[in-house]
Amino acid sequence: MRLDRGFVLPLLTGIFKVLNFISPLTIVRRFGLGWSPIAVDIYVFTWFFIIFSLVWLIPALEPLPTAGLAIVVVVLAWRQLDILQAWFHIFIVPHPLRPASPIRSLALTVINYIELFLIFGLLAWVFRFENFYPPFATITESLRYSIGVITTAGSHFDPASVIGALIHYSELAFGLAFLIVIVGRVLSILKGPGT
Repeated sequence: MRLDRGFVLPLLTGIFKVLNFISPLTIVRRFGLGWSPIAVDIYVFTWFFIIFSLVWLIPALEPLPTAGLAIVVVVLAWRQLDILQAWFHIFIVPHPLRPASPIRSLALTVINYIELFLIFGLLAWVFRFENFYPPFATITESLRYSIGVITTAGSHFDPASVIGALIHYSELAFGLAFLIVIVGRVLSILKGPGT
């Protein structure tokens, strides 16, 4: 390890390389689809529609068995980490997926932001019992809570347990990371072509 780089960036790079390795897009790439922009767009939109569908499906299927809820939580957490590693590799460390167009990457980042708001709303809904005060009565309330937290506008729902606090503060961190990513994308658009 080079000492002039410190240890934070190499440590983060190692963590995000592992997350990139288990990314569904990397797994699909191993089957010969490559890193084409079309493949990435299809991947992002597929995830968006899956998560959007879960917003309607999960409340309709309640009560879900514990195993079903566990699978949903794992899939949602996996997608959160997938978005985070994609942002890290695209905007901080060079990667084969580095977008050719800052405007395209801005559009994909905004779609990821909407996904995150939906994911955190779903997680808040799944863990609503005894984890938030007042408790959510409908999925709409948990989504409204989520958008208030991720935009840092606030919400009248408060975390009431460790799990509630973990969801709340993780969403705040993702919201702040999104602002950093968006500022970077806007600056690269303003710099013009060739960035």
